[in-house]
Amino acid sequence: MRHIKYILWALLPLSLHAQVLRLEPGVQVVAQGAPVLVLNNISLMHNGSFVPDSSTVLFTGDQASSIEGAQPVFFHNLSIGRVVQVYNSISVAGQISMDGGNLQLNTYTLDLGSTGSIMGERNGSSIQGKVTATAFLSAPQEVNPGNIGVAFTSPSNLGTTTITRGNVSLADGSIQRYFDISPENNTHLQASLRFYYLAEDLGGIAKKELNLFQQDGWVCLGRDAADDTAQWVMKNNIDRLQRFTLAKGPVEGSLVQIYPNPAHDVFSIRLYSPTDQAGTVCLYDGGGRLVGLKEIHCQVGSNTIQWRVTGLAAGMYYVVFKNLRLQSRAVLKE
Repeated sequence: MRHIKYILWALLPLSLHAQVLRLEPGVQVVAQGAPVLVLNNISLMHNGSFVPDSSTVLFTGDQASSIEGAQPVFFHNLSIGRVVQVYNSISVAGQISMDGGNLQLNTYTLDLGSTGSIMGERNGSSIQGKVTATAFLSAPQEVNPGNIGVAFTSPSNLGTTTITRGNVSLADGSIQRYFDISPENNTHLQASLRFYYLAEDLGGIAKKELNLFQQDGWVCLGRDAADDTAQWVMKNNIDRLQRFTLAKGPVEGSLVQIYPNPAHDVFSIRLYSPTDQAGTVCLYDGGGRLVGLKEIHCQVGSNTIQWRVTGLAAGMYYVVFKNLRLQSRAVLKE
C-alpha cells in the first residue's frame, strides 16, 4: 500500500467545508508547529494517521458531527463548538476547550494523560462519558488533575494517581457523575476531596441534599463544606480513595452496615451520623440477653466501631442503638 503524507504548516488557519474529512489507511497528516485546523460542520473519519505536534483542531458550525474510524485519534488542542459524537478512543495532550458545544463520548474514552486539561466546561457545554487523567500527587494542595472535576488535599504521598470520571447514576438517589480514584499509595491519606458537579448532572436532586458517598457498600460520608454556586461538595479526613459519587443522603441502607456478616472473631459497624452525638451500642443474643455494650461518640459522617466476638457461642445476635435514632441490625456469629 502506498503511503501518502500531508504536512500542515503553522502559517494560517486551514478551514474545511465538507461533510466528512477522511484519513484513509496509508494517509498520514503531519502538523508542523501550531497550525489550526477548522472543521466547519464536518466529521472526522480517522482510519489513517494524524500527527498533531502543537496543532489545534476546532469543531465549529451549527450541525452535529462525529469523530470515528478504526484508529484512535491523538489531538494536541481540541475545541468543541458544536455537538460532536465520538465513536473512537481519543486523547488530548494539551487543552480541550468547551466553546459552546457538547462532546458525547458514548462508550469510548477521552484520555487526558498527565498533560491534558479541560477548559471552559459548564452547564450547556460539557463532556458526557468517561474521561481519564493521571497525575503524580505528593502532599497535594487543592490539585485538580486535568481540571477533571475533583481536587485533592493530603499530607501524604499518593504517588501516581489515575482518576476516571463517568456520567451515569450508580445508585438510587445519586447524581449522574462519579469518580474512580486509584492512587499508588492508598492508606492513611487524611485526604480532603472536593467533588465538582454540573447542574445537568443532578437529575432533579436539590444541591442542599447532596452528600459524598463511597462505594464500599455505598456508605454516606456526609459533607464538611459545600458551595451551591460554585457547585462542589467537600469532605475531609478520607483515609482511602476509591469510587465516589454524590447522592441525596443519607439514603436508606447507608445508615448502618455490619461487615463481615457472618462474622468469626470480629465484626465492624459502620454508621452514618448527621450530627455530633453520643450514644450506646448494645449486643444481644437470640434470647434477648445483653452480652456487651459500648459507649460511643459519633462525629458527623461515617464512623466505624469494631466488636470482638471471640468466645461467644455461634448463633444470631442483634446490634441495638440507643439514643442514636438508628435501626437495629442482625449479625450471625459463626
